[in-house]
Formats: sequence, C-alpha cells, structure tokens
Amino acid sequence: MLFKTANFVSIETSASGIEGTHLTETGDLTSFEILTAAGIGSGPEITFDMTLGMSDLTGITVPELSECVGEWMAVAERSTPRSNDYLVFADPYGYCPVFYAIVPGRAIILSDSFYGARAGLVEWGVDPTLDFENYLTTVSAKSVHFANPSVHRTMAREIKILSLDKALLITKETIRTISRNVLEKASSIDNFEEAIARGVSYATDSLKNIFRTYDLDKTLFLSGGVDSRLLLALCLKAGIKDDVQIRTADPRKFATKYSRTVIRNDVRISNAIRQDLKMSWWRKSESSNFAVDFRESLASFQSYRSNFSYAYSPQNSVNIATSPVIALRGGGGEMLRSTNTSIRISQKIHSLESSGEVEGDSNVDKLLSWYMQTGRLTGLFDDTIAGFMTEVFESLGPGSIIEMMNMHYLKTRNRTHFGHARFSHVGNEVAFHFLSNAYFRRAAELCSFEDRSEGLVVNEIFKQTAPELLQYPFENDDWTQKLTAEPRHWISEDDRLWQRELDALQEVEPERLQADGWGRADRGIGFEPISQEKQADFIRRCFSLVESHVCQDKLPELSVFHQRLFAVVNKQPQHLATLVSKVASAADVFFPTVRKGKSTILSCFTVQREVKPVIRSSKPSVLEVPQDGWNNIPLVNFSPIAVQCSGGIMISSQVAGALSAGTQFAYYLYKDGERIGMEWYSSRPQMLFEMDLEPGLYHSKVFARSGLKDSPITKDTPMIKI
Repeated sequence: MLFKTANFVSIETSASGIEGTHLTETGDLTSFEILTAAGIGSGPEITFDMTLGMSDLTGITVPELSECVGEWMAVAERSTPRSNDYLVFADPYGYCPVFYAIVPGRAIILSDSFYGARAGLVEWGVDPTLDFENYLTTVSAKSVHFANPSVHRTMAREIKILSLDKALLITKETIRTISRNVLEKASSIDNFEEAIARGVSYATDSLKNIFRTYDLDKTLFLSGGVDSRLLLALCLKAGIKDDVQIRTADPRKFATKYSRTVIRNDVRISNAIRQDLKMSWWRKSESSNFAVDFRESLASFQSYRSNFSYAYSPQNSVNIATSPVIALRGGGGEMLRSTNTSIRISQKIHSLESSGEVEGDSNVDKLLSWYMQTGRLTGLFDDTIAGFMTEVFESLGPGSIIEMMNMHYLKTRNRTHFGHARFSHVGNEVAFHFLSNAYFRRAAELCSFEDRSEGLVVNEIFKQTAPELLQYPFENDDWTQKLTAEPRHWISEDDRLWQRELDALQEVEPERLQADGWGRADRGIGFEPISQEKQADFIRRCFSLVESHVCQDKLPELSVFHQRLFAVVNKQPQHLATLVSKVASAADVFFPTVRKGKSTILSCFTVQREVKPVIRSSKPSVLEVPQDGWNNIPLVNFSPIAVQCSGGIMISSQVAGALSAGTQFAYYLYKDGERIGMEWYSSRPQMLFEMDLEPGLYHSKVFARSGLKDSPITKDTPMIKI
C-alpha cells in the first residue's frame, strides 16, 4: 500500500505504568498463543506477510516466531481462569518498531506505526503532547548516525518505542519489560562454534523455505564488501545458487568521482565472482509509474516511518514492480564485525582529548563533550540537549568508546537504516536480512569485541559455508588483509568486462509503464522536481506549528533556535530532506495525515470490567465566548459546514459573532476518510476546493486560531455525499 493505515491493538489493564525491567522467566512460553502479527518474516517452517489485526499464525509458538528474521511485531496471549496475559515482541534486530502508549489504570496501546499508536491514544481520550527535549535534540542532530538519537522516545511524550532487546509482559495489574533473550533458544548456547553452526543452519533452512514457498524472482545485491558476500556464502551452502540472480550498481550513474571509484571497485569484484560461479544478472521486470506530489511523497514515507527513520528522499513518482521481487540483503553484517563510524568517532575523540578540546573523566562525559561541540547543526538549549544525550550515552553500558558507539549503532541506526522492508514493499520489493539472525548475534556476544573486530565471526561463517569465497579480495583493504586466503583470485581492471554486461542489461530493460489515472496530466501535477524552496516552506510551516504548541516562556529561545537551524540547512541543503521528515514527525503529534485503520481490542480481565466513558475535564469560562485559559484571550467560536457547488466544495467556517482581528483558518478536505486537499492558515473564513467531484463521502477539518502563537481549535464539518 502506498499509504500505510494506522492499525493498533489496545489491551485493557489496570497498570499505571511500566514497573521496570525484569530478567526473570515468563513461565511456560508454549502456553502463549500468537494472536496477531504485523510485517514480513521467515524461518525454517514459517513465512508470513501480515498487517496488524490479522491472525494467520495459529499453532506457531513464541520461541518459533521469536527467531524469525524479517521486520515484524507480534502479540501473544496466555489465558487462565482468572486473567489473560499478553506478550509483545518484535524481530530479533528490532527492524520493526513497536510503538506503545499507556493510559494509566486503563489500557496500553500498541502499533507498528506512530500513527497507529496515536490513533489508539486518542480513541482512549488522550491527546498527545510534544516531547520538547526529544524534538530539540533530534532536529538539531547533524550526523545521520544520530538522526534518531535514541530510538526510544518519539516526538510525542506519551508514545515510546520498545527497545530491540526487550519484550513487554502485560497482566491485569502490571506492565513489565523483560529481556527478549528469554524468548529465544539462541540465548542458551554457550559455545561460539555451535552458535555459528546453528546460525548457518537457521539461515540456510529459512532461505530454502522462502525459495520453496514463493515463485518469484530472488535477487542478491552483491558488492565488493564483506556482508553481501556472507549472504552469497549462505546461498551456496543452501544449494540455491542457480535460483539467485545477482544485482549490482553501475558506477557510471554516480555523480562524484569518489563514488564512481568506490562503486567501480565493487562491480569489478562482484562481476568476477558472478562469472566464476556462473550466476546470472537479474533482469528487471515490468513496472508501473505513479505520479505523486510533495505532500503525497512525504505522507507515504511518514505513514511507514514517522518518528522512527528520518531518511526521507523527495520523489515525484513511485515505481511499483508488476510482481513482487525477493531481495536478499546483508543488513546486520556490521554488528558481526565493527562499524567504521564507531572507529572514526573513537579516533576523533582521542585526538581531541589529547589536544584538550574534549574533556571528561568517563567515556560518557567524553562522548557528551564531543557531541555538544561537533554533533549539532546549531546551538541553544544546551542544558536540555546535554541532558537528553547523557541519558542516551548512559544507556549504552560500560566499555570503550568504540564499543559504546557500536552499541549505539545497534540500538539506533542499524534499526532505522535496515528496517525498511515494509516501506520497500510499496514498490513490490520484499527485503530479507538473513545475517540478522539471533544465532549469529549470540556468536558475536560469545567472543571479545577485539576478536569480532578482527573478523573472527565472519571468518567462521565463511569457514562453515563457502570458504572458497575468501580467495577473492574485498573492496576494503583492511578486510582483504584480515580475511582473504591464498591463493588469491586476480581481479581484472579491464572495465569493459562489466560494462558490456551492464549495457546488455540496459538494452533489454523493460519500459516503465504509466499507471492508468496516475499520470502527471491526469492528476494535475507539474513535471518540476520537488524543489528545495518547497521543502523549506514546509519546514517553516512546521516550525510555526511547533511554536504554537509550546509554553510561552520557551517561545523566544525556540524562535531563535528555529531561525538559526533554518539558516544552516539553507546553506547545507544535504540536511534539508532529513529535517523535513523530522519536523513532519513533530507535526504528526498534532495533525496526523493518515487515517485510523483497524483496531483490535483485548483485555487482561476474563470478566469484562465496566469501563465508563471519559469526558475530558474542561473549566468553563464565565464569558459566553470560549476562552483560552492559558493566555486568557477569546477563542474562535465557529460551526463549519461543507457545501457542494459548481466549482467543487465550499467550506464555510460560520463564525459566531464578529471576527476578531488576527483570526486565521486552515482547512483539510477528505474523501472517504483520506485527505485530498489542504490549505494553510489565512484570514479567509471560507475556502473553495476547486475540483471535479467523484462519488464519495466528503468532509472538511477546519482549524481556527486567534493569532499566530495560539493553539488552534479543530472542528469537522458534517459529511456530504456526492
């Protein structure tokens, strides 16, 4: 689906909050039955592609599901005569985020999307509020490795993301986080070689299961790096080589000389391996092109990745393959070694420490000193951001700086970068990361960090699968020295060898078809790319929205903070699209762009408690005109309606009494529950949405505010049927 619906599960419980982490056993895990799951997963006996609310995993146990690779979350139930208990967990590497929100004493809401968690929260009568500390830290972060600094807090104070190493155990009186390890068989292994052997067996059996189950193209993106070759080794061990087609990048299509050089070395190596193994290049299948505008492009991305990943790339179109393609990827491989970024950060901090520019007694202090100096796009709110990042760095546990940054990568960027399978599914590419399995992770835990960094884990995987692949060099000289065995294969530098191959593929590549009704002319969308000006204007509007929802005492400094941040990204446009997604995620706290989807209501109580409807408390004013209790100024009193007219649909705000100076209105237009039009704040109490009307149910959401800095009042018009 181009736009992911906001599905959620709510579980009734009298718990008032999370009691803390408990590492104890949960009891007999086989007594839990999987109720529902969301996402894509695979194991030796299981493959699934589900949305939250579906129940297609009957008979699958928690230990079986917990080890499945992929991108998924699940809810399991254990029933007793006195109560129902629930277990909530995700894939072993946390690629699918579990968003949760607690309504104290009443319920917990769970979803695989921010929109779903928000929809459930609102349904229980709670309006989310801005997590100001997370907002400031996230929007000012400079490096992509800190784009989402914690992957625990969201822009909404009430909504959190479950840590990848935790599960939730929910009873009628308590909500606890437990170690996810207790769900897996892998955690009980104490021998390094056995963990590798079990990981190889699990990955190869899962690969064979996918290849048996799906009659689709299966592709492997082969570079000159370690991780994609590890995946190829697993394919050779599984005996599925002849059914795998190789993909790679064409260096001639890259803009910079550096990128062309790196990718050229990649393709020289991958082409040599492909030829020696007599494997085929993948020929792209037919696909259809769907024209979208900036608003739709962003809404599609946000519906899957809001408040999780900020790697937004503005697109004028969406290309969807005619049939799905299985894409085997090497995600998680860096965690079996060490990340290059952690090495660079460690080296940089030690260099600055020797010159006196970084100070601190502990590694947390040193990381914080370095981050506050170099990790932000702009200053201000130093104490707030320092407090937030101290919490982040302290959560990484003990160890050297390089070990701490590897842990940060595992908890944050590894999740957000490789957790793209559900979003990639929009284009009919179904991605699996078979290196991201629980047994390989356990093997990495059973050896020292130094041994892991020297290649002990990956070398053992090659040894148990396809050691002959170590006779080829890697694109990285360090890994060539650490891993490559004798005799080494010589790699030709004659680029005509791979150029002829890729040119031949280009000649037979099918033309992208224009989807019926989705052309630019059909939809009135221009051909110009999504401009920096359009993105910058969106950022300014979101800044204004955020400023309208913060306390007045923070507003002066926040306005300056926004001005400085905007000036920086205007000069450094490489940060523009990322900031668009970040401020859009903040706007999603107040005005989500995706409608509520399927809700699944569960209860820990076997006898349903009487739940009384809650009316949110309001302090009436003695004045006849509604009044803003914070600023003690009149609010706009209006009753909007929507009317069909010859040119489209006219929205009238119908303000009661005189219209105060400075009053502004904004409008959303919906058809069958999906937003199809938007007009930002202006002084116009009426708005005409000009369009050719199609059959359906239309209504408008109207926002009114008394001034630029005031919180808006939101009201919906009655439905009109066309």
